[in-house]
Amino acid sequence: MAFHLGCLRALHDRNILGKVKVMSTVSGGSVIGACWAYRGEHFPAFDRHMVSILRRGLQWDILREAFFSWEAPKILATLLLTGTLSLILSLASLVASRARRWVGIPTGRLEDSLAALARRLPVWGSLTTAFEAALARRLFGDRTVDQVQRVGLTTIVNACDLRTGTAFRFGSQKSGGWRYGSITGKPPTVAKAVAASAAFPMLLPPLVETFDFERKGQKTRDTVSLTDGFGCRSSKTGPQFGRRADVKLS
Repeated sequence: MAFHLGCLRALHDRNILGKVKVMSTVSGGSVIGACWAYRGEHFPAFDRHMVSILRRGLQWDILREAFFSWEAPKILATLLLTGTLSLILSLASLVASRARRWVGIPTGRLEDSLAALARRLPVWGSLTTAFEAALARRLFGDRTVDQVQRVGLTTIVNACDLRTGTAFRFGSQKSGGWRYGSITGKPPTVAKAVAASAAFPMLLPPLVETFDFERKGQKTRDTVSLTDGFGCRSSKTGPQFGRRADVKLS
C-alpha cells in the first residue's frame, strides 16, 4: 500500500493523475487505488488519510470485526460445521484414493463426488469477510463498484477465482469473469471487491461468494472462490474484461 501511495504521489506531482482514464488494481494496490477512485477527496486530504491508515494499519480493524461484531458467530459457525465436514470429506477422499491406487478399486466417481460436495460447503464467515467488514466500516461504507467518485475514471479491481484458475474482475462498467459471464443485479460493493483482490494466501483465506451471472443470454448462479489476483492470468481477455489500463497498481 505504501509503495502505491508513492506511485500516486509521483503521478500527481507530474500532473498525470487527473488525466488517468482507467485504473486497474490488484492485491495491496486495490486498497489504495479504490480509496482514490471511490472516496473523492482532493489529493492532499487523500494523502494524509492514507498515511494515517498506514501508520495504524488495518489488522486491528480486522481483528475487531472477527471477534467483536456479527462476523464472530459467522466465523465460529463456519469453523465448527464447515471445518468439521471438510475434514471428514478430506479423510474419506484420502481413503478412496488409497483404495484406488493400492487395491485397484474404481473410486474415481466417488472422489469426484466428494470433491464437489466439499466445494458446496457453506462459508458464512472468515478473516477475509472480517477484512471486508473492516473496509466497509473504515473506508468505503456500502458504496458499490459502479459508484466511482472520479469523473471519467473507469476502475477494474482484479482477483483470481481458485475454482477455475482464471481472472475475476470487479469493474465500474462490468464485473465477472469469462468463465461465468457478467454479474447481474445489484453491483458488488467496493469493500467486497477490494477484500477479494487483497486476500493474500496464507494470511487471508479466499472470499467465497455466490453471484448471479449472465453469459451469452443464459443466466446462471455460481459460487466463486476469490483470492489475491496478482498471480492470475486470464487466457481470454475480450472487450468486456480485457481493457488496457492506463494505471495498474499491483
